[in-house]
Amino acid sequence: MNLRWSVVAPLLPGEIISSWLVRAALMQGCDPMTLTLAAWPKWRLWTQDADRFFDEARLDSICALSGLGKAPLKSATLFPIANEIYGQAPPEKAAWTWFVAPGARNTKRHTGIQYCPTCMKSDSVPYFRRRWRFAWHTGCEVHGHALLDRCHACNAPVEYHRLRAEDNLITVCATCKSDLRAASVHRSQPDAQRFQLLADDILRSGIGTFQEDAIVTAQWFELANYFVSLIRSAQRGENNPLNEFLRLVGVQLPETMPRHPGHRLEILSVNDREKLLAALFPLMSTSKLQFDEALKKASITQQCLASHRPATPSWIRITAASLPSDLRRKATRSVRELDGPRPRHQVKRMMARLQRKFEMAQR
Repeated sequence: MNLRWSVVAPLLPGEIISSWLVRAALMQGCDPMTLTLAAWPKWRLWTQDADRFFDEARLDSICALSGLGKAPLKSATLFPIANEIYGQAPPEKAAWTWFVAPGARNTKRHTGIQYCPTCMKSDSVPYFRRRWRFAWHTGCEVHGHALLDRCHACNAPVEYHRLRAEDNLITVCATCKSDLRAASVHRSQPDAQRFQLLADDILRSGIGTFQEDAIVTAQWFELANYFVSLIRSAQRGENNPLNEFLRLVGVQLPETMPRHPGHRLEILSVNDREKLLAALFPLMSTSKLQFDEALKKASITQQCLASHRPATPSWIRITAASLPSDLRRKATRSVRELDGPRPRHQVKRMMARLQRKFEMAQR
């Protein structure tokens, strides 16, 4: 008995593995859940991020069924790129930095998979690209359009793994059955597109530059991630010297807060990420002279520059060591704030978490 599928689904150029699995299921005339349970009876793949493969042994089952080799399927996952960005194996359970997080609750998602309607219109066989899972990708480099992550008709997140066999095409919205290719598009922000191209070049070459210094890929992305946290802190308007520093290096803060202000970058909507990355580009491309002068003019202290989440990169710690310290004044202020009401950004974060639960329950 031949255990291979009756119809072989080829892996298309740059396709992400979850897209291939869904297309393969639709070509066999079954639901994606049915196909994956046949390959992995004890593994509920769609309750987690299907594009994060750690166990290569699990690829053996799908290779035997599809007839495809392990190497191309492994290259269609996010794991090889995550290795480059982390400089080591990424964490097994935590969300991955710089990759759009689906925000899974059972098989439902509250963050949609990004896509370009124009790209999929031009495809002879529509499919989703691996690069659309990169959090620094907010625009299509081919057409210059901002990417979408929700259905234009019902505003539900793109969840192609919830399609049914009768849907036939991966471009169908799993919630309202509209064709995602019919969505209207608009131009992406220039600075967000510039940051995207810069990050892509650094990922390809394996080395980047910051203020005329050469740094490896992992260090560059770590620094960029830290500066995102700096911009988001300034966005909350809690630190006037920080806002002045960013203004001096050419950063124009987004006029509006993200819809869910408490979420990390990887779980924000594509529109909110685009605004943040457009603000990030001038900071990542500034010269050392301009950076140092801005620190001095804005009276930035060690604690202001090096006390933001995530963990402070070594470059920031070295730079902060040459700045004046306000540790005593900051400690006094934090004690007084314990008796006051919660900061506005904390209240917004709690409200956003509650709204997210309501949205998930309604679908």
